[in-house]
Amino acid sequence: ILKLLPVQKDSTLCMSYNELTWLYRSVDRPTAILYGEKASKLAREIKFPKGEAQAYNDLGIIYLDMQNMSTAKALFRKSMTIRTQLKDDRGLAALHLKLGIVYNREGYFDSALQAGLNALALYEKLKDEYGIATALNNVGSANNHVGNVEGALEYHKRALAIREKINDVPGIGASNV
Repeated sequence: ILKLLPVQKDSTLCMSYNELTWLYRSVDRPTAILYGEKASKLAREIKFPKGEAQAYNDLGIIYLDMQNMSTAKALFRKSMTIRTQLKDDRGLAALHLKLGIVYNREGYFDSALQAGLNALALYEKLKDEYGIATALNNVGSANNHVGNVEGALEYHKRALAIREKINDVPGIGASNV
């Protein structure tokens, strides 16, 4: 990808910056952040909202990895605003899950629960079984945190049933039943 940057422009260059953000995420966060910022800046300049939303999403994940919850939350919300305008339900569902993780880490379990329910509704609308199972697990965990243990168990059982149906072996282990 790096060799192609000098000959790329516009949305193609923006998407390459986004890809580099993701590739550098685990090995060199400062470089990943630099590419994410380049992607968001270019996307705004060329009016490419899909690329801008992706840049904010990926940067949010990096800041989440770094335990910087306020910055992660702000970036996820910026991405949500754009993805709402784009009617990108799949992207919005994933962002609700990520916000739920932030809220959970911050100890805002009611907000984590609501974020999980928002994601669940979108994944159900999309008929995305993998997404539904993931959201069900998140809602189950959030229910457990707010003291609704029986409700938590029901969500985890529903997630497990879907994960078994789609043969999601790693997900089966995450279903906490």
